[in-house]
Order: sequence, then C-alpha cells, then structure tokens
Amino acid sequence: MIKKIYLIILTIICFSILFSFVSIKRHENFQSQGCDLALYDQIIWLYSQGKRPYSTFVGRLDPADRFRPILLFLVPFYWLKPDVKNLLIAQSIILASGILPAFLLAQKVLKKFFVSYVISLSYILFIGIQSFIIDDFHEIVFLPPLLLWIVYFYFINKKKLFFLFLFLFLLVKEQAGFLLAFVSFYLLLFGRNKRSAFLSLIISLFWSILIIWVVMPSFGEFSYVGFVKENERLDKAIINYLIEPLTILRNVATPVVKIKTIFISFAAFGFFPLFYPEILIPVTYQFLSRFLDQLHSYRWTVNYHFSGELASLMIIGVIFAFKRISSLTSKPQKIINILSFMLLIAVIIEQLFLPVPLKNLLKKDFYKQPRGVNDIKLLLESIPRENSIATQNNLAPHLSQREKIYILPEGIGADLILIDLRPNQDQWNFYTLSLREMKVLIDNLIEEKKYYILKEKNNCFLLRKNN
Repeated sequence: MIKKIYLIILTIICFSILFSFVSIKRHENFQSQGCDLALYDQIIWLYSQGKRPYSTFVGRLDPADRFRPILLFLVPFYWLKPDVKNLLIAQSIILASGILPAFLLAQKVLKKFFVSYVISLSYILFIGIQSFIIDDFHEIVFLPPLLLWIVYFYFINKKKLFFLFLFLFLLVKEQAGFLLAFVSFYLLLFGRNKRSAFLSLIISLFWSILIIWVVMPSFGEFSYVGFVKENERLDKAIINYLIEPLTILRNVATPVVKIKTIFISFAAFGFFPLFYPEILIPVTYQFLSRFLDQLHSYRWTVNYHFSGELASLMIIGVIFAFKRISSLTSKPQKIINILSFMLLIAVIIEQLFLPVPLKNLLKKDFYKQPRGVNDIKLLLESIPRENSIATQNNLAPHLSQREKIYILPEGIGADLILIDLRPNQDQWNFYTLSLREMKVLIDNLIEEKKYYILKEKNNCFLLRKNN
C-alpha cells in the first residue's frame, strides 16, 4: 500500500509541475491579465506588507469586493519571495492536491487501487480543473479539493476534520456557503450522519447570508450587484426568479451553449453521475449559479474555471454510481473494473476532442517567445515600485506589487504610463479600448503635455507625468 501512496504523491507532483509550467510560461509570454492575476497579486502583496488592502483595480477594500480571507494563507509565500509566479505555482499545487481526497474517497468506497486511481485522474484532467491554469488566478481554486475533503471526512465519520474543512471552505468566497448548503442537503437526505449534515446546512446558509448582507457592507460594499442583470442586487434577483419560475427554465435552456456545457460536463465522466441521481442536487445548483447569470456569458461554457467545483461533485457521483451498478451484479469487482476502463476511455476522449489547456505542451508556438518581449522587459526593469502606474491589461500582472496601479484608460494622472503599441496584439490586451483608440489616447496625453516620453523601445513607451 505504501508504494501505491507513493504513486499518488508522484502524480500530484507531476501535475503540479505541469500546471505550473503552463501557467508561468503563459505569464512570461505576457498573456496573463490584469483584471484577474494582477488584482490578486496586488491584494496579497499589500497583506504581506501589512498595508491597507485597498485594490486600485476595483476601487474598494478587498473584503468589500469579495470576502476571501483564505487568501491570507498565501501571504507567507510573499514573505519568502514577493513574486506573482508564487500565485501560479500555489494554484497548481492546490489543484493537484485534490487528487488525494478523490483517491481516498474512491478507495474507501470501492476498495480497488486501479479504479480509485482512474477516478482521481478524471478529476485532475477535467477541462474545468485544467482551465484554471490558463485563466490566471482565482480564489475559488481552493473549492474543488476542499469539497472532496469535506465529503471524505463525512463518510469516514471524522467530525472535527469535517467541520474544520467546512470552515476553510467558507473562507474561500462569500457565496461558498450556498454551494455547501446544497451539498449538505444532499448529505442530510442520503448520508448516515444526519446531525453533522444538518449543522453544516444551517452554518453554510447563515454564513453566506451574514457575509453578503452584513459583513461586506461594513467594509463598503452596499450594492452587490451584477450577478443576473445590470445593477440588479442579488436578493432582488433571487426574488424575481422565485416569482417567475418559468424564467429559470428559459435561462437554463437557452442559448444552446448551456445545453452543450451540461452534455460535455457529464460526458467527461462517462455519464456515470447520472446513475447516482442524488448528487444532482448540488450539481443542479452549480449549473444554475452560472446559467442564471445573464451578464457574464463566459460562465456558461466549460472553457473557464467556473466548472472547477463541478469536478468534485462529478467525482462523488462516479464513485457511488460505480458502487450502485456493481451491487446489482453477481460479479461486482469485475464490473467495477469494466466501468473504470469505460471512465478512462471517456477521459481520453475528453483530452483528444476538447481544447484542454495541457494541449499547449504539444504546440511549438507555445515555447516561442513573442516578438517584442525583450523590449517590454527592459522598460519594466526601469520602473520603481514606489511609483503609481497605469498600463494595459496584459502588462499589469508584471507591475502589480505596488499600492497604486490601474488598467488603461483608468488611472490617467498616475506617475507613469507603460504602453505597448505594437500591431497585431490580442484585443483583450487593451481591455475596453481598441489599439487605435489607445494610440489616440496616448497621442492626446503627449500633445496636451500631460505626459512626456521617458523611454521608448520599438513602439513600446514609458511615459512620465508632466508636473
């Protein structure tokens, strides 16, 4: 058994390295984004420096923007070395760590190493898990492994560890309690320890309600809008859906990309969770929390990190589906082996036909340094940390460890402006403006003598405010 545990540890290490390499390479190629990675980098850096955690990206204190005290666990990495790459490495390790509880839960229920190992691979190779590594950094990376630990400790009846990891889960995000409430409701209905499940349900609901409507407003968040419609508060959105339930069906079924997402999500796990319909209670909530959001269509697909915790729910469904199906036959162990091979085939098909991020390792262009990278690096090295700066979206993560940083066109009036005006860039690099509009903005600032060119390198400019 010890050798088998070594294999699990080796698998975790391998995926940690692979995920770190892909995410760091992407960052070094200036493909990471300010609206995600830089935002978290600035906040954690401020915490590590003992400074007021005020994000200039969103213009408010961090606990008002999102309640995510779990980020404090990453502060010690910044004490050792204040580097944004620490976040990308930590995220990769956190994701890969979910292999262990997935394996342990499968081993507890099914008691076969090969089957448990295949199930843990289906977790880490799920496109929703892989998507984290090309989607910068997000605090919800903690949710998938923590959810698996919670369910594992529940089924082995380790109450103290169950509630410890439940508490850690709630520290990830203000909305985490709603998901955990649905998981707890599933455990209450179908698990043995009714008392723990009931307490978990009450604690989870109370926590999220308290944080959203009491704690966050105390830090300056008075609106909490934009989850369903423009400027619509969350509580009002919930009430509207309850009043008009047919709207839920319409927003879940259309557009067709949502149906495609549901199909792909189940197909990635061989549709086995459907044989354990109990797990559809939290799975349905996970889909609804994304599909009812009418403002952010990117949440409807499988190509971003929003499917992360879905992997854990599907894994639970697979494990207990295997147990249920095998119990109906005279040769349960043989059937479980067959089912695991079918799951492995589904995982392989997923890797072959979906745009999973690990495919980047097979692309020659992924290893090539984009043109102009050295020019940008020379300008970056000359920028002192004490200066405030406004820059474009893809350059912000390389400058975010400072008290004041903005993504253009915000931040006009900062000490410095760094801009890359080379042609043929990704439109998202300029966030809300086009390249042409950005050129006009910079030209106007220079003509009006608000800024002057401090340094220039092959159409990359460092401007200083004209005092």
